[in-house]
Amino acid sequence: MTAVRAERLTVGYGGAIAIADVSIGFEVGEVAGLTGVSGSGKSTLARALAGVLGPEACVLGGEVRREVRIGFVPQEPVLWLSPYLQLGGQVLDHLNRGGKGCPIDQVIETFVRLGFNDPARIFSAYPHELSGGQLQRIAWAQTLVWGPEFIIADEPTTALDSILQRDILQMVIEEARSKRAGILWVSHDLNLLQALGGRLLVMEGGAVLEDDAAVQRHLEAWQ
Repeated sequence: MTAVRAERLTVGYGGAIAIADVSIGFEVGEVAGLTGVSGSGKSTLARALAGVLGPEACVLGGEVRREVRIGFVPQEPVLWLSPYLQLGGQVLDHLNRGGKGCPIDQVIETFVRLGFNDPARIFSAYPHELSGGQLQRIAWAQTLVWGPEFIIADEPTTALDSILQRDILQMVIEEARSKRAGILWVSHDLNLLQALGGRLLVMEGGAVLEDDAAVQRHLEAWQ
C-alpha cells in the first residue's frame, strides 16, 4: 500500500526551481534515506511530501497524494514551537489537533525513551530553556506519540552528538517497526543513512536519482 507519492511534482521559490518533475513514492512500512548536497532540493521534497511547504514555496506542477497519516520532524524545531507555551502542553496540543488524544504519562514515557532523565522538568519547560538538541528530541516526541503511519524526518538529529544520534535512530526504527510505520530520513550523514537501511535515494539539481549505478557514483564522490 502506498503511503505517499509525488507525481511529476515541480516546486519553485521566486524565480528558482527547487525540484523539477519529480515522481517518487513510498510504501507503508518502507524505510528509506534521502541525501544530496545543499541546495539539491531534498528538504523541499520532504516538506512537499509531508504537506508542510511554507508560503514562500510555489507548486508549479504535479501533485502529492497522501494515503495515510504523515508525521513530519523538522530540522529546526524552534521555528515550529510557540515560545509562550510549555513543551508538554504543546506535545499534547499537537496530538489533539491530529484527532488523537494522549495521556500525560505517555508523553512522559516518550520523553524518557528519547533520553531525557528529567522528563517532568522538560514537560513544564519553555523552548528557550532547552538546547537545540533537546528541542529536536521534543520534535520527535510530538511525532512519535501521535503514532503516524509514515514519518518524514528532515535532518532531524543535526544538533545531537553522534552517540545520541544513533540511540534515537535505533529507537525510531524499533518504534516504526512495532507499529508497521514507514520512514523517510533526510540527511547529509551517509553513515547514518546506511545504518538506517532500506532504499537510498540521491537528489541532484532538483531530480531524484534511483538508478543503483548513479547512486553509487555520487556516494563515492562525497565520501
